[in-house]
Amino acid sequence: MGGKVISTSDYTFAPFNHKTNKIQKKMKKNNSLAMSTRTSSVSWKNLFQIIIKPVEWLQYYYATVLQREINQKQTLLLINAQIAFIMTAFPVDAPLIGRFICCGWFLDAVLKCKRAL
Repeated sequence: MGGKVISTSDYTFAPFNHKTNKIQKKMKKNNSLAMSTRTSSVSWKNLFQIIIKPVEWLQYYYATVLQREINQKQTLLLINAQIAFIMTAFPVDAPLIGRFICCGWFLDAVLKCKRAL
């Protein structure tokens, strides 16, 4: 029987070889690694598209309001300035030191917007 494959209707018997067993395990490991890498890269790509879509909408909105073309960096700077303003103005009962920090953040964001636009 050395080297021949014996087949019945339900089972297939092949001679056991340590070398082929190691190769088969390595192939299974590589295939599962490739599949997990492929699915994770697809999910990261989808996540990036989900995150970037609202930024693109805001970019179009800001371009319409400003009546000029703006890029993504300028859009992100405008979003940063808006968030800084909200964090400065709305938490009325926040500690004074926190409000000063948010005010500094807002001033920095406005100056960055002024330079970029």
